[in-house]
Order: sequence, then structure tokens, then C-alpha cells
Amino acid sequence: MPVNHLAEVCVVPELSNLMEPDKAILGAFNLRESLVPLLDIEALSDLPGRPRSIERAAVLKFKDRITAVAVDEIVSLSDADQIDTRFGMSGSGTAGHGDQRLFGGGFVLDGKVVNCLDVEKLFSNAQVPSVSFGRGTGPKVETASSTKYLIFTSGGAHFGVDAAHISATVPRKTVDSREIGGDGGLCMGFIDHHGWKVPVVNASRVLGLGDSDAPRETETVVLRFPGDKLLALSVDATERLSNVPLDRLKPSSPILTRHTLLPRVFVAETGAQVYVLDFEDFCRRPDIASIAALSTRSSTETESAPRKATDGSGIVREAVRYLIFDAGHKRAVPAAQISRILPMPTELTPPGDMPPSVKGVFPVGDRSVPLVVLHDGASEGLTESYVLLVSLGDHVVGFVAERICSIQTSQWRSSCDAVDRIGASEMVQVIDRGETMVLPVSDLLSVARSLSATAAKD
Repeated sequence: MPVNHLAEVCVVPELSNLMEPDKAILGAFNLRESLVPLLDIEALSDLPGRPRSIERAAVLKFKDRITAVAVDEIVSLSDADQIDTRFGMSGSGTAGHGDQRLFGGGFVLDGKVVNCLDVEKLFSNAQVPSVSFGRGTGPKVETASSTKYLIFTSGGAHFGVDAAHISATVPRKTVDSREIGGDGGLCMGFIDHHGWKVPVVNASRVLGLGDSDAPRETETVVLRFPGDKLLALSVDATERLSNVPLDRLKPSSPILTRHTLLPRVFVAETGAQVYVLDFEDFCRRPDIASIAALSTRSSTETESAPRKATDGSGIVREAVRYLIFDAGHKRAVPAAQISRILPMPTELTPPGDMPPSVKGVFPVGDRSVPLVVLHDGASEGLTESYVLLVSLGDHVVGFVAERICSIQTSQWRSSCDAVDRIGASEMVQVIDRGETMVLPVSDLLSVARSLSATAAKD
């Protein structure tokens, strides 16, 4: 959901039933004297219902109206420069709730398709309830002089961290301390999260406030660290996402904080004192930085634990997500290799003395990205094509895709003779829209590395 329409994320208090039940309306709850309806987005999208415990809600705002959506977990905050309208949930949102799709497209993040909620369509649907909020009762609307903080508790103390640095909040999970051999100092151990092995530190112990005796089974707040690293804070509970005006932030008492990591404090609506983490100073602490450096990402090959057949055929049974695309012919690339999908840039800087497959360079943010074609006939008619971005740490390489078909889960993968110019030496079987296909696997990560290595030698 777009952050500009997200008023806050809160813990759902007691939920009241409505007089006229609807499967898409879970009930209503009191939010600072506003009775806010709580929606089930799956039911609104005609997706099968499932048993769930309702703990958190994302409060959405549009003009002077608010409504709330039940959420299981806040995974991350992410930039999406381009929404592809061909992606998105198949549900049409028509089961008694109008004929408008609530999801207007999607984008790929960490190999997964993210479906994008169209907030304007949600609020314009006459059968979806929303309420007005006044100046003193509704969520605080974000302004240029406010910052969005995730508020969490640890050891009886309340802390806040700028939401821009949050990668995920992880429900209660056991911290594995076997690798650190007992007392690992600040590091409690590791958790596995979306293909990452993430080190965990006790928030109260590190920040110097609250009881530092943390259980091994704990909720965690995962922070993005410089250098593509992650670090998790062990917390008692994540409470809410809140916009805090900068004039509410006051200096902390130096007597209460042993470190300079909590220089500011504000008083929340509940009356709790929330101490704000100075994230830049936190990252600069050598002991913290050394623990964050222990985070590692699983390889693409082990993403879904492929199992080799025992019949000697060399076939690997697997269930790995692949992006199916056209580049001369249909190909498959492990979806985890693609960091972003962009439309073809309107302007390219001529390549000069570069390999023939590099057609030019173009900017993405503050990076200069080479544009690579995968077959000889791709030089013409590129304006309606797309670019698949592959990240090599500090460098990014873009590959031309004439058409993006879908993301599918594989059934098996097998080695073969090279079948195209980039030397695809594996085939994979997928089912796309009911059609079983065997496609060459384009290992774009290896191609990008090879191009970078060749350029370095030259």
C-alpha cells in the first residue's frame, strides 16, 4: 500500500461486531474516539478466506476519510519507481463489492511480486465503509515536519526508530544461539528470515534502557544496515507506526541514557515516553557493525531446497520461482536474481568501447547502469521493451526483455547442452496459464559478473 495513504499501523484493541455482518468487514475498533471499520482485504479481493488472529491494522486515509485493513505483518518499506499493471492479484474484487479491481498492478521485490493496493478505488467503492475524522480524533496526518516512527517495547521501555530503516517486523520466533556457543556478548544468536540469516541483539541491553533479560523466543525488528546487511533487535512487542511532528521531539536526559544512541524522546498518545534511536550513530558503533556484518543471504539455489532425483537422470526436483520473459525466445530466470523491473529508458548514453551486447548506459538513481541485450536481433524496436535489473553489490546491470510473461514455480530443472548465445546450460519445466513449458534458464547474475570481469580486464 502507498505510504502517503498510510496514516499509521496500530495494535487492534477489542473488536466490535457490526449489526449487518459482511465477510469482508471484520468489525470495528476504537481509535482515539473514532470507530474505525476493519476490512479483510482477501475477502474484498475474492480470495479464499482463512482462519486468522487479528492483531494489527493498517489505517488508511484518503482526503478526510479513514478505514483500516487487517494485516499479519509489516514486511518492509520500499520504493517502486514503476508499477507494472500486468502484475497484480487475479481476484477482481467483485463479490458484492463493486466491479473495480482493488489492486492496480505490482512490482518485483526480492524475487516476489508485490500487489499494489489502489487506495482511491478502495475508498470510492460505495460498499466499503469508511469514516470521517476530526482534528483531534483521527490519525495524525503526515506533514513535511514530521517523521514516521515504528514504536516498540523492550524490557518495559518504549523505543522508536525511523521507519525508513525498517526491513521487517518478525513475529515471535526462537533465536538460534548454537553458532555463538553460549554467551556471545551482545549477539543473542540468529533467526532465519526470507532467505537471510540475521543476527539478533537485545534492544534493551544495547540501548541502555529497560530490563535486558530477553527470552530466546522473541519478536524482532529487522533493521537495514549499510553494505546490504541486516540486524535484528529482540523486542517485547511492536506496537504501531506513528507520524511524530518534529516539534514533539525533546532532548533526552543524559542521566537516563548511558549512550548517545537515544538523544531524543517524545510522549506518545498513550502517555508512554518513547526514546528515539539515532540510527546513524547506532550503525557507527564498532561492536554493532561487527555483529551486523555476520548477516548472510542464502544462495538462489537453496531458495526452496531442491531435491535431486535418485534415478541417475540428473533431474533436480524443485519448486523455485522463475520470471518468464521473451528475449528472442521465451526464457526463465530465477526471480530472486531480479531486483527491479523498469520500462525501457527514453535516452541512452552511447556505449563507446564496450562489448557488442552493451547498447548504452542509463541512470537509475545515482547509479550508471549498462543496458545489455541477450540476442542479436534486439537492437530494433526497444521502446516498448522492459529492463530487468540485476544487482552486483555496488553495481547494477540491466537486461532487455521484449515481453514479461509471468512468474511461475518450477517443477524440475536439468542440465543440457548450451541452447543460446549466453550459454544457457539448464532447462526448467514450468506451467504457465495451464501450458506446460520447458524453457532455457538464463543465469543473468552470472552473465552480469562475466561482463564486469571482462570490462575489468580490458
